Amino acid sequence: MQSAVYKDVDNAGNYDSKAASHAEEMARPGWGEEASRVYESTKERLLTTIGGTKSLLSDIQNFNSSAWTMHYPGLDAASVEQRSSGSNSLHRTVSIDDATAQGVSHAVAANPQEMQVLRLDLKLGASSAHPSALVNSLEKSSIATLLDSRLTKSSQHLDALSTRIKDTSSKVLVTGDLNSGKSTFVNAILRRNVMPSNQLPTTTIFCEVHPVEEHPQKIEQVHLIKSVRDAYSPTDESTFKPYSIDDLEALCEENETNPNPPLLKIYLNDPRAAQNSLLSNGTVSISLIDAPGLNLDTLSTTALFARQEEIDVVVFVLSAENRLTLSAKEFLVQASHEKACVFCVVNGWDRISERNKEKCKKGVLDQLKSISNETWVDREELVHFVDSTNVEADQDADNASRFARLEDSLRNFVLFNRQKSKLAPAARFLTHLLSDVELLSKANVKVADEELEMARNELTRVKPILEMMREKRESLQDELERIENEAVETLGKYTKTEIETALNEIGNGRLATDKVSMPIYEGILSIYPYARAVKHALLQSLDLSVNDIENHVREATGQNVKLVQGVGNDALPEGVDRVKRVFVKEAMFKSRSKANTSTVGMKLSEKPHNLNISPREIFDTTQLLIFKKVGGDKVEEESDEGSFLGALSLAVGAITMVGGKTMGMRGFIEGAVRISNLWGSDRVRQWAAPAVGVLVVGAATYYVFELPRMIPKTIGTSIKKSLESSAEPALSVDAASDSYAEVHQLRVERETRKVLRLASWDVKEKFRATLETHAVECQRAEQGEAKAQRAVEWFDSVCTKVDGLRKLGGLGMTIPTETI
Repeated sequence: MQSAVYKDVDNAGNYDSKAASHAEEMARPGWGEEASRVYESTKERLLTTIGGTKSLLSDIQNFNSSAWTMHYPGLDAASVEQRSSGSNSLHRTVSIDDATAQGVSHAVAANPQEMQVLRLDLKLGASSAHPSALVNSLEKSSIATLLDSRLTKSSQHLDALSTRIKDTSSKVLVTGDLNSGKSTFVNAILRRNVMPSNQLPTTTIFCEVHPVEEHPQKIEQVHLIKSVRDAYSPTDESTFKPYSIDDLEALCEENETNPNPPLLKIYLNDPRAAQNSLLSNGTVSISLIDAPGLNLDTLSTTALFARQEEIDVVVFVLSAENRLTLSAKEFLVQASHEKACVFCVVNGWDRISERNKEKCKKGVLDQLKSISNETWVDREELVHFVDSTNVEADQDADNASRFARLEDSLRNFVLFNRQKSKLAPAARFLTHLLSDVELLSKANVKVADEELEMARNELTRVKPILEMMREKRESLQDELERIENEAVETLGKYTKTEIETALNEIGNGRLATDKVSMPIYEGILSIYPYARAVKHALLQSLDLSVNDIENHVREATGQNVKLVQGVGNDALPEGVDRVKRVFVKEAMFKSRSKANTSTVGMKLSEKPHNLNISPREIFDTTQLLIFKKVGGDKVEEESDEGSFLGALSLAVGAITMVGGKTMGMRGFIEGAVRISNLWGSDRVRQWAAPAVGVLVVGAATYYVFELPRMIPKTIGTSIKKSLESSAEPALSVDAASDSYAEVHQLRVERETRKVLRLASWDVKEKFRATLETHAVECQRAEQGEAKAQRAVEWFDSVCTKVDGLRKLGGLGMTIPTETI
């Protein structure tokens, strides 16, 4: 076995130069036991770290779904521009998509790096300069959902890593582009032509080669399993169908077009000595997996990527005559993320002319350098240029030597450097995953700190206003009630006083306002129309007085509405829209119902029945009574002269009333009877002639001079008495229990209270809505503060857990700040 200079690996997958060769290390006494002890110790630490990491990922998912929507670190615009322009030295910086209403991007100073395992692969076609740049265009909920999916896949991958670490065997995957010579290489490693090989693609299914020692009967055999996902046990014949080795080529041809190809387990004997055989090495159980070509079809490529979780070592075979295809590059990028190192075999090297070999070698290494830097750094041991068809020394000694060196490197990589081949991929994945978790946590700490500051600033702004408004709430209510009650009381008293004054004027026969003129008396023959006109004028003046009172109440109520709004606006905080309802004074005292056109006591002059005239409203009979009250129920008879003149005056007045159609028949008869009774007296008959003359002259004088003066007073007195006892004159059918002044007082108080209560309601509703809005804002800010504070503490604890898991697993930081 040839000696090989290796660069040893730490638990994180980092390589450091080591001068001693692996052969010399193996020759040291006790090396095997020490290596086994170190391997087992490292394996247990990694398994414990995997368990802790899984638990941490589960906690992050729960926190993401229930307490905090995760913010994902995305590349800033400058980094994306540099990357899209093909910069050779890209400094990796990270900005946090705040995803708030303001959409502000915040730089993360700590650990500026890209996500490795938890990267959101956002591919929306060629229009995207870099997938990470699309993070800034997504909503927080979408990012959180994508991140949750990545966490779930990472947790599943940890399960696969745990299973692989626990498995004492090692799986070596041989893959590459279509027709790159994979099967030929496997045959060369086995020194047997077992795998079908041809110029055309032959191996279209997974063929997994095991040493014959693992077969229950220790015989060479092929087991066909219906699907790679089906359960398999070599001792349970119900899980497979056995075939001979000679049937292998036919099985591959039969399933070449199978959309769901089976898995072939091949048990093969390698007669070579253990120190020369990879398959039957006597140390570790090895299985070689010959995989379909990467670009054969999408299904095969997907299945191959899925099986990577079970693979310990990837041997990538590429043709020296071709460069790496897109499928090959994607596979190598994916493999290098987890395993760091990929064993590369450049096949068909002898078919390249001597003058093109250096050019070909440089092209291959340059491609590998851009894909897997670790593979390129250790290229002397991991990248081999051979021809798998000429591996025997008698055919081509130089190629045989190169192939023997390849075998030696592969055996050492798989068998003796198991920390590098089996544990290092798990350590590398854990390192990248924990670094991503730390970056994610620090990014969210940054966002949570800013949201915490925003919430506290909002509380500083809102809470004092809320407390001030709560203190003003009761005083505002009291002040509005005071304004309303004072206005109602003042205007009610004003109305009653003004109406009583107007009634007093009318009771004295005078008009209540100078806006109306008293009618002209045209003579005794028009006394009835005159009395009716006088009554209409008096009632109209009263109506106009009421109208003036209403106008005054409207103006005063408008001033009180402004006062109410001013008090309310003064109680509102700055920045809030003020109460803007406009008081329409013309709408006050207007009936809303068309059916309610007659309001009690309103528009007295417009009601025909209120204009009817009774005799008492023309003649003041209290001045013409025969008997005069002295006191109590005691009365005494007037003198004969007074009685006689009074009787005559009453008689003449009665006749005049008959002529003026102001007296009924009954009154006329009563007057005639009284006159006839008086005429039976001798004394009366003696004075009859002089008395009649005097009576005629006196009556004429009375009617000419006294009636125009007495009728307004008589009618006014009647109107006043009627309205002081009810809402309208006694002849009205709408009489009410309250007096006219009280009716108007109640009406004004009701209308004023209604208007001011509506204005107060506007103010109180605006105040209530503003108070509620600030209460909601305060509550939201308090919840935001508590949520952000919890997030800061929680993500800080995650960073602490990450540090603990790193120490437990012996892991380090493997992602550099700058990529060269």
